[in-house]
Parts: sequence; structure tokens; C-alpha cells
Amino acid sequence: MSQKLFEIGQITSLHSFKGEIKVWVSDDYRNLFTDLASLFINNQEYQIEKCQAYKSNSFYLKLAGINDEKTARAMVGEKIKLPIGMRPPLDQDEYLVEDLIGMVVRSTDGQWEGVLKAVLPYPANDVYVLEKDGKEFLIPAVKDIIISVNLHNNTMMIDPALGML
Repeated sequence: MSQKLFEIGQITSLHSFKGEIKVWVSDDYRNLFTDLASLFINNQEYQIEKCQAYKSNSFYLKLAGINDEKTARAMVGEKIKLPIGMRPPLDQDEYLVEDLIGMVVRSTDGQWEGVLKAVLPYPANDVYVLEKDGKEFLIPAVKDIIISVNLHNNTMMIDPALGML
């Protein structure tokens, strides 16, 4: 597949035995989601036959070609993506998860602290998972700790609290 995609949510569970699924969509893309005609799962495009809002950021979906429980259940846990051209403009200090993964992380004193391996979404703030020497460290994604992000150099500068690393 040649087009670049960005993540907007995830399939969370099976909704019916006729292939309907329940999905969670990030706050940032909730309004965009209701008007979609198609989406991507595992780099395959699916047409949306039916979309029904459920709670907060959850929706029930019926996708074309997914007509049975077995096929739908196999999709649970998969990420939902859209073409990058559909992404609303980002505000200053907002980044795509895909752009952050793999960044080299340094502290304000210039010391190498690890590589960003994952971003965990939480209600208060995201949490970054850093890996260094086979160990993982959790860093809250807040302005007091994340000093700067440089997409061009693939680096992030942090000011970790005492004992965080």
C-alpha cells in the first residue's frame, strides 16, 4: 500500500453475531468518524455500511464483507486508520503517535535516556514508554517533563523528575 495512514482508534469488541464490531475512537477524531465512508484495518480498506454512536467515543460498526462472528472477532484489538490527507491540522505541540515512536530521548543534561517505544493513552495525559538497556520506563506526556520534540531530528528532550528513570 502506498498511501500513508494515521491511527484514529481501535476495535474493542464484537457487537453482534452478524459481524458488527464495537470501536473506540480518539477524542480528536470523534466528529470526523461519524462522516466516514470507509476506513483501514491492517492496511485493507473497508466500506462502512452502518455506523451508530454508542457511548462517548464508542461506535458500533458494520463493515462491508464482514458478515460473521468469526471474522469480526479476529479483528478485535486491531487499529483503525485513515489516509493522512484526512487528518485535521495539528495544533502546536500535538504529534501523531506514529511520528513519536522510535524517537531518541535525551534529558536536558544531554544524557541518552532511551528510545520511545509506545504511547499509552490515559484520560489525564498520555504516557510514553521509553526503552533503555532492555528496561522500560514510563514518562507522563506533560509539558513540565517533555521539554521539546524535534520531528526533523527524530529526538525528544525531557526533564525527568528525580527517580523517574
